[in-house]
Amino acid sequence: ADVIKKNEKSANDYLTQTRQKNYLLDLLKYHKIQVEAFFDEKGVSIETLTKSQASKIIDGIILQYGRISRRYS
Repeated sequence: ADVIKKNEKSANDYLTQTRQKNYLLDLLKYHKIQVEAFFDEKGVSIETLTKSQASKIIDGIILQYGRISRRYS
């Protein structure tokens, strides 16, 4: 039973991490921020971002530029 819970947790973590990255990319696109330049400046790549790193970057973008308008999504 413990093995199944660990596997379920890692699958859920992966989905959450993927959603975070997708939302981050959507925010960058919505605010017309160049993705490559943004990640080069931060010294990270989208593939290697952790959920925590993505969340901090998302918070910073929302603070500086705002959320995605509901009309857009």
